[in-house]
Amino acid sequence: MKKKALSAFVIVLLFLSFKGPDAFAGKDSIKDKIKSASGFLLDRSSSCEQMQEALGDLLEASVHLMPQADYADEAKGKIEKAKRAILEDSIVSGEGRMMLEEAYALMNSGDSYTFPEEIESIENAVEYGKKLVDSIFFSLEKEDGGSAAIRLLEMVIMVVTPIHQ
Repeated sequence: MKKKALSAFVIVLLFLSFKGPDAFAGKDSIKDKIKSASGFLLDRSSSCEQMQEALGDLLEASVHLMPQADYADEAKGKIEKAKRAILEDSIVSGEGRMMLEEAYALMNSGDSYTFPEEIESIENAVEYGKKLVDSIFFSLEKEDGGSAAIRLLEMVIMVVTPIHQ
């Protein structure tokens, strides 16, 4: 009896491991989380606490969507450190932004993040953010979690980077 129960348990674990990250959270729930969090970030009336929570949710989604790759463990570690700095210190934490930029380079074949030149104001940032959200959902529809994870990091980095006017 114990062997049968153990065998069934092992089969369930193997099944879940082959299903990948969506075994524990459905695609719709991650899409809903991204939609809700990006809505708070693009709404200029959101409170600091709402923005911090939204940034945390987008970072979690990025980690969740990140493909298994050589860089994954290191990138996830940097994202977790950045998330702590943003939630415990400040949205514009220099340490947090640095960790995110390092994770971005790891995930983006070594290419560094560059702040979009067209963003000169909050209004430009909101419009650019809406395009990023569209790109994230397009990647998710194509089942390209890696691209969606990179775009999510872009969105967070854009938000945590002060705009100099």
